[in-house]
Amino acid sequence: TLWRRRGVVFLILVLFSVFSVAYSIEGAHQKYVQYLEKKLLWCAYWVGLGILSSVGLGTGLHTFLLYLRGCWAFWWVFKIFI
Repeated sequence: TLWRRRGVVFLILVLFSVFSVAYSIEGAHQKYVQYLEKKLLWCAYWVGLGILSSVGLGTGLHTFLLYLRGCWAFWWVFKIFI
């Protein structure tokens, strides 16, 4: 239960509160907040794709569409334009 892990729950709540306050207050720290936000969204994107991929459609096509096509497109654009 959550009561047995109250230390972990409290730590998560404190971290969430600190991030919320840092996100809403203007200052020099905003570049770090934006960097962290970008990384968290990137991780959430891949976790979401992993969950969608685990559903499975029985063909393997979903893995190509969710993962490989995006990676191929990224590296192709990266090699051509950068």
